[in-house]
Amino acid sequence: MKKIFYILATALGLAAFAACEDGEGDVISFGNQNLKVTEANLLFGPNGGTNTVTVEALDPITATSSSSWASVSVSGSTVAVTAPAYTSNESRYAKITIKAGDETTTVTAQQTGVIVKDFNPQNISAASKPCTYSFPFVSNTDMTASANVDWIKPTIAKGDGVDTLKIALMENPTVDPRSGIVTYAAGTYTGDILVNQAGAMVRNENWTITYEGVTKVDAKSHDDFLVTVGTENTGNYAFAVIPASYYTSSGLDQEDFIATVIAPLLAGETLSSETEHFYYPKLENDDYIAYAVGLTDAYLTTGYYQYLEFTINREKTPYEKWLGTWSVPRGDGNTDEWIITEDVEDETVKIQGICGASPDWMGNDCGAIAEFYQGYNFLVINSGQVIDSWEDSTYGTLNMTLQGTIFYNGNVTRVSGNYPICIIEQSSDESATATGLTVNIGQELDIRGMRYFGIVSAGGLAWGSITEQTFPATLTRKGTRAASVRDVKVPLRRIDERNLLFVPSVNAK
Repeated sequence: MKKIFYILATALGLAAFAACEDGEGDVISFGNQNLKVTEANLLFGPNGGTNTVTVEALDPITATSSSSWASVSVSGSTVAVTAPAYTSNESRYAKITIKAGDETTTVTAQQTGVIVKDFNPQNISAASKPCTYSFPFVSNTDMTASANVDWIKPTIAKGDGVDTLKIALMENPTVDPRSGIVTYAAGTYTGDILVNQAGAMVRNENWTITYEGVTKVDAKSHDDFLVTVGTENTGNYAFAVIPASYYTSSGLDQEDFIATVIAPLLAGETLSSETEHFYYPKLENDDYIAYAVGLTDAYLTTGYYQYLEFTINREKTPYEKWLGTWSVPRGDGNTDEWIITEDVEDETVKIQGICGASPDWMGNDCGAIAEFYQGYNFLVINSGQVIDSWEDSTYGTLNMTLQGTIFYNGNVTRVSGNYPICIIEQSSDESATATGLTVNIGQELDIRGMRYFGIVSAGGLAWGSITEQTFPATLTRKGTRAASVRDVKVPLRRIDERNLLFVPSVNAK
């Protein structure tokens, strides 16, 4: 009866486990009447090793393992458990059974898998000069690294909790680019880093870049650049224009900047013709640098380049002064942002944001068209224009139109048809005023505002937008950059992860 009670008590949990974060393993204090485990240290890292279990027993002890990876041996009151090195990223477990006389107890051995975290290796595009790239990481095992070429020297620098993969590149004394691969491994956690190193950069005086001024492309004004690479050392090349401030703020010299910043961005955009025009939407006033960079078929720098430093300093035309983003109070306490962009140069503009109608909910093509009167420098918005439409399976075509509103018989009423709603005049470069005109519906009435209305082709149904833009309204320019320039974010570790402003050409001919 006493023995039955003891077995029941053991089954009810006279055992306690605590896993140590410092890698010392499970500390266990439990046991039977004549067999007690007083200390256990059975948590292994991926490097393996031997840990022990200490017991108290009246009879000699034996021990067995449920898994072949955990081997056991007994010396007196100590059970030694040995684990080999382990490369998987999954943990594994083994049950260690200890016997003394007719009593038995078990403990669990655990070996954690390989863990690598906070590691962000990236392919490298380097200049010809000696340099070192560093990639820190945290791991519970040793990492190894090797290169397939002798000019790349990878090493692992041990630190206090954080180790670092360092990749040192020797100088490339030739004009030819070269490539290599760094392979890293921590157990089964492996990967490759592609290293491209430019050759010694040479400014090729046989190449020329000429700023040709402003020209029309598809009826719109563009800045025109003529690139001539001649017949010597041509191969493939690519072209880019950037604000000069991005180069000067990088802290790099010209050759390093071309090899590590410009060339990687131009990969895949190469040409091979000897003479080429590049057309860019009109650039803002600023200092710029235009680059022509030679690239191989594998998009590595050939070492040859040419550049042109130039300044755009021109007065905006009356038409260009309208382009940008304007804040416009609606009159109901809310403020809209009108985004005015080029439509047909010197003839019309597109306005998005009237009554809150933005591309977010009406599609990228929505927006009212305003006529530009060049001799008077004002805009006129007309009614009746369809600013967005879509198809409905029940109602057919649904058109969203812009119409003027009047105050008639005590109510705000829309007026259908085609007529000018308002005139917008600039009082300065930073402000303008929208003023309602008049409409004749048998009598001349002032137009008080404008509103979007939905018109359904089936049944002549119509509904109006909730908001109304009332007149007069003051437009205030917001500080925005011209929409013709786009940002491209590139990982520039050597220039503090800056945003490089890369201006793409269009309609290259």
